[in-house]
Amino acid sequence: MSAPRADWIAALATPEAPAPRGVLRASGAGLIAAAPEWLPASLLPLSGAREVREGRWDWLPGADVACRLLVFPAPASATGEDVLELHLPGSLPLLENALARLQQAGMRLAEPGEFTRRAFLNGRLDLTQAEAVLDLVQSRNQHALRTAAEVLAGRPGDLLRKARESLAFALVQVETSLDFEEGDSQDLQPAEIEQLLHSTRAALVHGGAVESQRQATLRSGWRIGLIGAPNAGKSTLFTRLTGARALVSELAGTTRDRLEARWDPGPLLEHPQHDWILADQPGLSAAGEQVGAADARDAAAQARAADDRFDFCWWVVNGSDADAVLPAQAGSTPGLTVITHGDLPRRLPGAVVRRAHDLGEVVWIDPGRTSAVKALARHSLAAHQDQEALRHQRLRSVARHRQALQQAQAGVADAESGLRQGLPLDLVAEELRRAMHGLDTFFGRFTPEDLLDRLFAQFCVGK
Repeated sequence: MSAPRADWIAALATPEAPAPRGVLRASGAGLIAAAPEWLPASLLPLSGAREVREGRWDWLPGADVACRLLVFPAPASATGEDVLELHLPGSLPLLENALARLQQAGMRLAEPGEFTRRAFLNGRLDLTQAEAVLDLVQSRNQHALRTAAEVLAGRPGDLLRKARESLAFALVQVETSLDFEEGDSQDLQPAEIEQLLHSTRAALVHGGAVESQRQATLRSGWRIGLIGAPNAGKSTLFTRLTGARALVSELAGTTRDRLEARWDPGPLLEHPQHDWILADQPGLSAAGEQVGAADARDAAAQARAADDRFDFCWWVVNGSDADAVLPAQAGSTPGLTVITHGDLPRRLPGAVVRRAHDLGEVVWIDPGRTSAVKALARHSLAAHQDQEALRHQRLRSVARHRQALQQAQAGVADAESGLRQGLPLDLVAEELRRAMHGLDTFFGRFTPEDLLDRLFAQFCVGK
C-alpha cells in the first residue's frame, strides 16, 4: 500500500447495509489532477470541471461493475478540496473491496466528521453550520429537522453575519478617526456609528432570542405522541398511564383535540423519575388525515399537529381489527408499535405485524397485564437514554452560542453608552473589539482545538 498522498481521505458515505446504491467519498488537495494514475480508462479523461462520468471498473477479480463518478473541483466543493464520489451497486463486499482499492491508491480512511471538519477549516461552513450537519443527521422529529436545515442554509446566521459586517465597519470608522487630528476630514460621524450599532444590537437581540428558543425546546420534557386510527386504543392507554381524563367511546373520532399529560414510568422500572409528556392525538385515517377534520375545531387540531415536536412516537394499532393498518407516518419519527386489545382475539393481518417488526420494537398491550406496560416503558426508556446523550451535547452547543452572543451584545451596548457619554474613542474601540470577538467565537473563528475534537468525534464516518 502506498503512503497517503497530500492527506487524501476516503470513506463509505452511505449506511453499511445492502442497498441499491452505495457511495464512496474521497477528498484531498490535488486529487483530481492525480486521478489518471488510479482511475480506469473508462472514467477518463477528467476535464477539471464539475462533471459526472459513467464507466466500468473491475472492483472484483474478473468482473467489472458499472460505476458513476461525480467530480467536484476545489474550492467550490463540499470540503473546499477536490472531492470525488463513486456510486456503485450497494453490495457490502463490493464496497469494502472498492474502499481497499482507494487505500491502495494512497488514501487513508477518514475519521468521524472529517469531511465536515475540512469544510469548516476551509471556510465552506461556519461552526454553527457544521453543528447543524450533526443536528440534521441526528434529528428525531420534524421540528429538529427543519431547524437544522435552516441553520445549514444560513438562517439565522445570515442576519448575524450582517451584524458582524456592520460592527466591523463601525470599528474601522472609530479606529480611523483615532489616526487623525481633530478637524480632519476623517473625523468620526457619531450619528452614522450610532445607527450601525443600533442595527447591530437589533440583530444580536434577534439571534439571542432564537438561541433561547432552541434551548427552551431542548430543555422541555421528552414528548411521546400516540398516533393511530380512531378507536385504536390511544385514549384508553393514555388515561391508564397518566390518570388524565379522556373521553373514550365506541364512536370513531371522539378525541377531537390533542390531550397532553405527564407520565413517570420510574416506579415501574425502579428507575429515577422522568419527565415524559404523552400526547393523545386525534384519530387518523390510514392516509394520515384526521377523521372529521372539516369543521373549525378539527382544522385547529390539524394546525397544531402540523407543528408537533415529538421526540418519540407510539404507533397504536388495534390488534383485534382485521382491517387495521399502521399509521401512514410510522417510521418518520423514532418510535415503536403498540398493539392494543391484547385481551381480545388477534385478527391483525400478519403483514402489518411483520411491517411493525421491520420498523422496530413491538409491544402487545393487554389491559390486565402490568408486564406489558413495563415492556412499553422499558423500550421507551432505552430510546430516551439514547436521545438524552444527544440532547446534552446540543445543550452544550447552544450554551456556547448564547455566551458568545451575550458577549457581543454587552460589547455593543457598552460602545453605544461610551459614545453617548463622550468617552475616549480608544475605549469605544475596545468595546467594539469585544463584541467582534463574541461574534467570531459564535461562528467558530476562535475555537479551541479540543472543542473541535469533541464536536466532530460525534459525527459518523463519511460525514
